Amino acid sequence: MRLARLYLRSRLIPHATAVLAVVALATWGTACWILSPSGTPERLVVVLVFAPLAAACVLGASTHSPFGDTERVVPYSLPLLRLGHLVGLLLLVAPLLCLTVASPQPDAKIMPDRIPDYPALVMTRNLIGSVGFAFLAARAVGAYLSWTLPVTFVLILPLVAGGTGGMRWAWPAQPATDGLSWAIALVLFVVGLAAVVLWGTATQDGEPG
Repeated sequence: MRLARLYLRSRLIPHATAVLAVVALATWGTACWILSPSGTPERLVVVLVFAPLAAACVLGASTHSPFGDTERVVPYSLPLLRLGHLVGLLLLVAPLLCLTVASPQPDAKIMPDRIPDYPALVMTRNLIGSVGFAFLAARAVGAYLSWTLPVTFVLILPLVAGGTGGMRWAWPAQPATDGLSWAIALVLFVVGLAAVVLWGTATQDGEPG
């Protein structure tokens, strides 16, 4: 138990938890404003893309190991600790983000066609997909640069969606009932999580950390 506590402290879990709480609070405030009578409900789509992106950047950064290869020689299961740490943070933030959009304001119900269907499901899908992107980047270029892949994808999302058949790849903008978007998000998450859990992240010199 002591080693587990030291592991969690080395990953700055209290700091990551606090930042995730701020992300959830900001998402809730933004969603309430968008769904208010003076807001524009169609902009909830933006929240459903950028809120998971912010959370993914936090989770990606939390994969950083301050000990590098030295950590590999300690007598405990490092992959299990990584798995518990990352899945635990995800299970913490996912319900918070979903609650921020799960119950639209009553005034917004007069415009149901302008609000995405099942926003909590869209939030969940976009969260796991964005987190998968962040974990893949953490493995490739390091935890502190793990934001680069998900942020780059979101920035080029309008260009991706504009090409022939591009909407298939713009999975964060798809409705909750789109099966392919779920498949893409789940594959990104499973592959990214497995890479970080089994092999860790890359340090600044490119060696596994």
